[in-house]
Amino acid sequence: MRRPAIALLLLLHAGAAGQEANALDSLTRRMLDSAPFLLAYHYSISADDFQQATSGTLYVAAAAVFRLDMFDKVYGSDGSSLYLHDRNTRQTVIDSLRMEELLIWLRLLAGDPPEDVVVGRLTREGRGQRLAISHSGDLWAGDLLLDDDSGAIRQVRIREANGWRHSIDLQPRRPWLSRTREQWVRLEDLPGKRLDLR
Repeated sequence: MRRPAIALLLLLHAGAAGQEANALDSLTRRMLDSAPFLLAYHYSISADDFQQATSGTLYVAAAAVFRLDMFDKVYGSDGSSLYLHDRNTRQTVIDSLRMEELLIWLRLLAGDPPEDVVVGRLTREGRGQRLAISHSGDLWAGDLLLDDDSGAIRQVRIREANGWRHSIDLQPRRPWLSRTREQWVRLEDLPGKRLDLR
């Protein structure tokens, strides 16, 4: 298992067949139709007696163009490169964007659902619906809680086969009206050293 901060970027690659797969693709397209948008999130990861939580804001400018602000780090993508900025060391690492290494919920919100995800049953729950998802190789299983009115993802829960549990609560999307969003997702506003691994 990778470090929890990196784990936040590793969960979302889904490929399914049939109507459920189309529903997942449709869900992703509907989200991107409202881009650019921002949303607040709360992410927690736990296993045995370990627990860690963080909150922040996700900004989505277009498909695969996003910025994820955490309390000590900033992740971003301009569509071809992925950036990781450490606020403590003031260093930015730049690498090629490999969508398959991003977390499941980030991939959904970035418009690139994975190909090794099996989409299961859609069930009604309270004010919304819950869509079961799992890895085709049984590496993890989880679900998406969808809002009844907007169809937006309100919560993502993932349980890995090795015992790690991830929970991401998402606030409603809001319009992102920044005029400099393309430059901002390239993290050019962040000072410090740059290490380019592309």
